[in-house]
Amino acid sequence: MEISFRDEIPKSKDSFSYEIITEYSKGLSGGDIKNLTLKICIRLVSRNMSHVTNELVKEEIRIYKEALANMDTAQKEISKKETTLIGKDADIAKEVLDSRNK
Repeated sequence: MEISFRDEIPKSKDSFSYEIITEYSKGLSGGDIKNLTLKICIRLVSRNMSHVTNELVKEEIRIYKEALANMDTAQKEISKKETTLIGKDADIAKEVLDSRNK
């Protein structure tokens, strides 16, 4: 497949609206939008799609936000475990110091 480079991503004239996409992308950063744009471009090329639609973008945003939420949850779990481990390490260090001071 030959890839042609354009100045902008091809959008459906009938089923694409920046206003609608703006509503769905609230809360995302510029980096998030960049990542989503890259994902959408890859989908366009890999699936031989000719244009972007609201539905395609909404689906990508939904998947992306779910992934962010899952990463946030995982990070909170890791932080809890790290805090617990630090607490246990501190207890062990205190026991070692106390035993040396006896």
